[in-house]
Amino acid sequence: MPIPVQVVFHGLAHSPALESLIHELAAKACHGDARATSCQATVELPHRHHRPGRDFSVRVHLHVAGGEVVVERTSEDAQRAAREAFAAVRRQLDETMERARGETKHHAGHARDQAKQAD
Repeated sequence: MPIPVQVVFHGLAHSPALESLIHELAAKACHGDARATSCQATVELPHRHHRPGRDFSVRVHLHVAGGEVVVERTSEDAQRAAREAFAAVRRQLDETMERARGETKHHAGHARDQAKQAD
């Protein structure tokens, strides 16, 4: 079941193509993750007085059972910023699941590992 996605534009005109891309990226990032309950993506073109170029900012708030994932990425291309933001969301969800399942690797040389070996 797809999660509800709200897309908000600040400082720039509404773009149906970008909104469609964000809905697609959100569905892909949350595919198979039953913990995701809702998502809000904010696309912003901040005022940059005395700075050349236009940097788009995409902020994603993904609400999941037991918490929230918040990611922000900036790029000169709004679509690129959206892709990077949702890729980061997917990585955070994957890392959270790995930790919950105990699949995170522990590297030798940490103080806690040395303490366990001394016992």
